[in-house]
Amino acid sequence: MKDSVDRTRYLRLGLFILFAAFFAYRYFTLSQVIYLVFAALWIAVIALSLIKLVSTKWQGLAANIGVGLVFLDFVFYKLDIGKMLIALKQANYYMFIPALVILAISLVIRTWRWHWLLYQTKTARFYSLFSSLMIGTAANMLLPARAGEFIRAYFLGRREKISKTTAFATIVVERIFDGLTILLFLLLVVILTGAKSNEIRYMGYLGAAFYLGVVVGLFLLYFRRDFLVRLIKALLPQPLAAKIVGILDAFLEGMQIMRNGRQLFMIVLLSLATWVGFALSFWPVLLAFDFGAPVPYYAPFLVIAFGALGLTIPGAPAGIGIFQYVTVVALRIAFTLSGAELAANFDEVAAVFSLALHFSQVAPEVLVGLYCFLRENVSLREVEVGI
Repeated sequence: MKDSVDRTRYLRLGLFILFAAFFAYRYFTLSQVIYLVFAALWIAVIALSLIKLVSTKWQGLAANIGVGLVFLDFVFYKLDIGKMLIALKQANYYMFIPALVILAISLVIRTWRWHWLLYQTKTARFYSLFSSLMIGTAANMLLPARAGEFIRAYFLGRREKISKTTAFATIVVERIFDGLTILLFLLLVVILTGAKSNEIRYMGYLGAAFYLGVVVGLFLLYFRRDFLVRLIKALLPQPLAAKIVGILDAFLEGMQIMRNGRQLFMIVLLSLATWVGFALSFWPVLLAFDFGAPVPYYAPFLVIAFGALGLTIPGAPAGIGIFQYVTVVALRIAFTLSGAELAANFDEVAAVFSLALHFSQVAPEVLVGLYCFLRENVSLREVEVGI
């Protein structure tokens, strides 16, 4: 156990050193004072961590923020601020209204899917499901380590007297369906575009490999659980292995909740409807900006696939930085695949779009989640103890 903790501590220190070196390099090559400030901050974090004045919790947060800052720099360091301001000024902000409406409908469909996941176990009230979902979503945006999933299970269990283990099991199953749906989007883009882009082709290969890995993993989980557990414990550090085994057992319990083909069909259908809805909520925001060429019809599906895969990387709250980076990459690939010649200000418009899209998705979910949390009349301490 101590060896695992030490290994994690050294990994974080290694990350901090990389961050300090990265920003120092940026300062020496670009001569911008902000990079010197960032380098000095990371040197201070390293020193405080070495003398143990920064707790493990805060070190983890610092590491996540560092990842976000590095990705933000990848997107914005070469851009012309003047062109970005022009893109912001010229955007059609009325298009955010239909985007918000489509997002709201998608969240309702997602709530209905959770109802079907619990179909054979408990009939939960729609508001309880929606409120718990939004609280968990807001927590995922603001807290590290996907804590929102546990918080979501806690609130549903508290409201509907459902076992928190059962509630969490359905969330694990839901996330598996989410991942498979996102991979389906990516594979469809590969098929429809003929995989003309190396990046798309490689992402398709990775998606197919991951999909196959999930199928093999499910087979082992159903029929060779003990072998799979031994394999995980042999390959991974003990704390991480214990966490993964717990999630797998929760998934196995969740799968046992689905007892008939009708329930499975509805969950698959609602998973597709949910993520198609999320992708379509990107479309009006895309149309709000002038990229210098027509927006390809598959662009929102590519953006949401890259975004979902990118946000599996631990990073700053709400995935700031990582989301911007993968969105700009996805847009560049989408327009290149369409054969369009990229405008001179494409990078600036894409970067501004990534910020606007992120805000249009995160702000409503966080605000609604906070509102639902305040209505619960429960303290953060009670939640921490409850989960």
